[in-house]
Amino acid sequence: MPRAAGKHSPAPLNLDAVDTADRLYASLADWHETVTDELDLSPYMPTAYVAGKRLQGISTQHAHSAATMAGRISTHLDRACIYEWSGEMVTELCDVVRAALKRYPDEERPLYLPTPCPACDMLSLVRTAPQAFMGRAVISCRTCKETIAEDLYAWHARRVLEEMAEREEDEVPA
Repeated sequence: MPRAAGKHSPAPLNLDAVDTADRLYASLADWHETVTDELDLSPYMPTAYVAGKRLQGISTQHAHSAATMAGRISTHLDRACIYEWSGEMVTELCDVVRAALKRYPDEERPLYLPTPCPACDMLSLVRTAPQAFMGRAVISCRTCKETIAEDLYAWHARRVLEEMAEREEDEVPA
């Protein structure tokens, strides 16, 4: 069956994420070029360019280039702030980063768990992702602030479910 005009075949990944990364990288590269030119800094050619032409798409090599460009802008930000375009640069970079983070957060959202809290029996246990690399997730109650170690949660969940099943058996009239 032929595809409708303008339709693309399915991709093995979300192309919106690639487009978002492209916009972020392009904005950073454009402002880096402006800062480099205006402040007369030594040129830096990011890996996303071949023969002076910006490539479409993003790869792992771009992360190094993006970090380098952001570092160079940051290092010379005090000198760049005297130019009238600096406000526009900060606004645009903040906007593209904010839009990317809104759609693709860099932190895992809290996960509400289906098991009651062992201290207050409220359904308010939440798993919060580790806040640092190699950190530990935190399971806590939003009501009473009880904390459960993540490695003990499975045991706790089994225990609570067994207790609930026993209570239901006791309540069923014979």
